[in-house]
Amino acid sequence: NYPKEVIKFIESLEIKPKIIYSKNVCRLFLFANGVTLYPNIYIYSPFHIRKELINHELIHWFQERNTEHFYLSYTIETLCNGYKNNKYEKEAYRNEHNFNYILKWSM
Repeated sequence: NYPKEVIKFIESLEIKPKIIYSKNVCRLFLFANGVTLYPNIYIYSPFHIRKELINHELIHWFQERNTEHFYLSYTIETLCNGYKNNKYEKEAYRNEHNFNYILKWSM
């Protein structure tokens, strides 16, 4: 369960993240359990859903929403540094257990 402040923040957004179950979209990304393509968050199946995965994808959702040319930057990061050393992935993995982390974007 998310902290009340986080839920209130997400509910206040004009455009809200939408979770969609889609094996096909996730397969396009090497069988990822979750993929964020703003404004949607795609999850492989309901059996793969866990709160850390949702939080990880919400972090990407806010990264995409707040980074100019996000997809280009993400691609360059991955090509130059690899997936695990991509700064966007590092931020998401480092904070996927911190359910208050997305409040940093409420400022």
